[in-house]
Amino acid sequence: MGLREMELVIPSGFGVEELRQRLVAKEPNAAAALENALVSINREYAFGNERIPDGAEVAFFPHVSGG
Repeated sequence: MGLREMELVIPSGFGVEELRQRLVAKEPNAAAALENALVSINREYAFGNERIPDGAEVAFFPHVSGG
């Protein structure tokens, strides 16, 4: 998305996949990167429909190739 940081208010109990979908809706050009990105909540990996606690830091790490 070309951003280092973004503050976004989401409803309580929002899930990782719901957040991913909201971000894609906000920035469709980022869909491919967000689809395969790893996600962390408060510096711990998060998967699937894991819920995001209030005040959490959520980070997306794009897929990179290399060795």
